[in-house]
Amino acid sequence: MTFESKYTGTVRKGDLIAIGYDNYMLLGIYVGRGKTGTIQYYSLYALSVFYKENRHLHNYSRSYVNAPHVSRVVKVNVNDLNDETLEQYNEAMIYLEQQKFKIER
Repeated sequence: MTFESKYTGTVRKGDLIAIGYDNYMLLGIYVGRGKTGTIQYYSLYALSVFYKENRHLHNYSRSYVNAPHVSRVVKVNVNDLNDETLEQYNEAMIYLEQQKFKIER
């Protein structure tokens, strides 16, 4: 279930990650690896919206990185987030806890 990032080391289920896409990055919560080696994650923004709308989390809510590369996904230190993103992160983690999402430590 873990992923080895070139820059930040071991990424575990429940870690906040940044994923590089073309010329931008997005934040998500790492879920695990797929059968074909994909990186699976929940978008931080989507989890925040689900939390506010009291929606149920489904497997189809997951996003995928089809061609994961050790330098494309990095673990993010929560202490480095700005106030708005930290609020999204906190809402996402409360939501995941409500949904019985198991976090590895």
